[in-house]
Amino acid sequence: RRPNRTGVREKAAQGELAKLGLTMAFAMERNGMWLPKERTVDDHSIDPRTWGSRTAAKPEVPGDLVIAFHVNARRSHARVMWAGRIGGYWRIGIAEHKPGTEWLIPKLLELKAKYAPIAFAVDARGEQVLTDLKEAGIKLPDDPERPKRGDLYLPTMTEVASAFGMLVDAANNGTILHHNEAPLNSAVSVPP
Repeated sequence: RRPNRTGVREKAAQGELAKLGLTMAFAMERNGMWLPKERTVDDHSIDPRTWGSRTAAKPEVPGDLVIAFHVNARRSHARVMWAGRIGGYWRIGIAEHKPGTEWLIPKLLELKAKYAPIAFAVDARGEQVLTDLKEAGIKLPDDPERPKRGDLYLPTMTEVASAFGMLVDAANNGTILHHNEAPLNSAVSVPP
């Protein structure tokens, strides 16, 4: 139960546990666990050949960009990405991708000083790093209707899904370029 007294009551969860037992069904229903799915060569949203053809001839970082970051569930890795437009094309790239999380705030502050980004974005509400960011000066807008340059943005699930669709469309329509970075390439393809 949450402090505001919402959520599943312990008694209800115990009833489900008694009915289902310690099974995958209980883990999926009550703990949000998803069964791993075996991936196949054709299991990708963007065809690897299409993605490969979207490599920029010359790496460039846009003047106006948005910086997004993500910390994996085990908190063993974090990544910082950027996106912006140059000459009618979306450009996307990796600013940093490495183990640990201790480097994340300093890297975001470095990028803030270097690029003065339009916004910072993260698609999670529970990131511990949100508190650290606020203390470092990267925070949610004081007025959500009038965000300032460099404010933190937390997209809704619908906005994250929409952004994913825009990425797939941009790759398929040829309006996106990337810098041929291995972590980004592997995110859109399955190894043979």
